[in-house]
Amino acid sequence: MEIKKIMVPYDGSESALNAMEYALYLREALNATVDVVSVVPPKGIEAGVGELAAYENALNDLAAGTEELLKEHLVTAFDTDILQKVNAQAVVDKATVEGIRRYVGENDVDLVIMGRRGVGALRAVLGSVSTAVLRELDIPVLTVK
Repeated sequence: MEIKKIMVPYDGSESALNAMEYALYLREALNATVDVVSVVPPKGIEAGVGELAAYENALNDLAAGTEELLKEHLVTAFDTDILQKVNAQAVVDKATVEGIRRYVGENDVDLVIMGRRGVGALRAVLGSVSTAVLRELDIPVLTVK
């Protein structure tokens, strides 16, 4: 199996930073590309009947704002060259796991590298995102502490 595209779901946690380190190493070793993706829920964005265009614009604005924050965080955590090494973007989805699954399916991802301990407040009660991603995806998933 050839690994050409790696995805790192990124939430800013320490384990997400550790996952980035693995992805950057494998990027070089495998000559692969790395997509760093933040999944953001559409909290507070609502639309009434006939307001689809306004709702879609609000979702696009939310994704763009989150993407800028993601890029700033990556530059701070690594260096200014990081944005030449990875494709950083944000996607809006009501559920993190579904956003990851959808991104993988739409972007021909070969490997997901993700942290095991994210920033979700209820992860101990509801189960972790990484465990759910392991169950949902049909591609290899590497989890990192």
